[in-house]
Amino acid sequence: MRMMPRPWPRAAFMGFIAVLVYSFFVLLLLPRAGGHPWGLLGFSRHLVLSSQNQVPERFISEKFGYDGQAYFVLALSPFGKDPSQLGFRFDNQMLRQQRILYPAIVHFLARGNSERTAWMMVIVNVLAIGAVVVLAAGIFVRLQQPPWLALLVGLYPGFAISVSRGLTEPVCLMWILAGVLVWRRYPLWAGVLLGLAVLTRETAILVAAGFGCAWLAGRIKKDVSRPSIMIWILPLMAYVVWHGWLMFQVADSLASVASSNIGWPVAGFAGALWKNMTQLDILHLYFLFFMAVTVAWQFFVARTTGKQWTPVFYAWILCGALLVAAGLIIWDNSPSFMRISTEWNILGLLLVAGSGFSRWKPVAAAWASTWILAAGGEWYRYGLIF
Repeated sequence: MRMMPRPWPRAAFMGFIAVLVYSFFVLLLLPRAGGHPWGLLGFSRHLVLSSQNQVPERFISEKFGYDGQAYFVLALSPFGKDPSQLGFRFDNQMLRQQRILYPAIVHFLARGNSERTAWMMVIVNVLAIGAVVVLAAGIFVRLQQPPWLALLVGLYPGFAISVSRGLTEPVCLMWILAGVLVWRRYPLWAGVLLGLAVLTRETAILVAAGFGCAWLAGRIKKDVSRPSIMIWILPLMAYVVWHGWLMFQVADSLASVASSNIGWPVAGFAGALWKNMTQLDILHLYFLFFMAVTVAWQFFVARTTGKQWTPVFYAWILCGALLVAAGLIIWDNSPSFMRISTEWNILGLLLVAGSGFSRWKPVAAAWASTWILAAGGEWYRYGLIF
């Protein structure tokens, strides 16, 4: 049997290329965002209480606001109960604080300094995308696919939104891909890595649940190659323990987190489709394009891969079910649904690779073009704020 070449030197080089691309992208955004990462994070007057917040007044918008401001506050004090002491408030503390690991990493590196925190939020995400590319290359080689496909993972269009706005998706996907890479040889480590993903972004529990489904199916079929149940149990324990502590700390329930974001199947998508089509302008055409791209990609995944009955396949099904039930507030704008569908879209790419698909050039061209459009949208957006 011919030995498979080691992918890591080439993977490291591609990871370095991804870091350079996103560093250059952030440098292009900074002049549009007031010249400092504070301007990238989306501070809103509605959530800023006083001058104690340490953020210069010119970076606080009367209209625009985004999730990065909440992670900034958590990065200043990850386990604080009352953000008003820092001059901020949360719109939904339970929702924000459940995604603790990314701001905790930033806090460890920036030591609570406001200016360093803003820089570190961007730097950590850029480096996480580099790691994502390295890990993805290892997965593609094991699937007997060309390692350059990892660049497609790094150029996921949602990352053009996440990397600058100080969001959780790059770090979460890094843990997920690390778990997927090692689960066969090191199942306990895979469980730990997926547990870290859950502490970074709660939707990662669906990826761990995919391993649980594969374990159950293998047990029923008496398949000795089934994944270890610990790959499901460890992330579940992380989820339960952390959310239990949060409910005690914040005095809120998980229902309050999901109620505004989850609804009847397809209702959110249909409502967003109607809203964007009846308010047709350049912005809503932009949102419609990304809705169409997401749906077209998932139909392509389903048609190409068939039923693989692997942990990744089960996780893809579960992530798809979440998106089908996502409400109007998720689907009516591309920054929102491109972020929440990160796992769904990337797992779909792994499934296509696992099916033996080989006609990658048109896929790569369409994928890269979509990233360029998403990045251009971000560049345009910051010009509207500052």
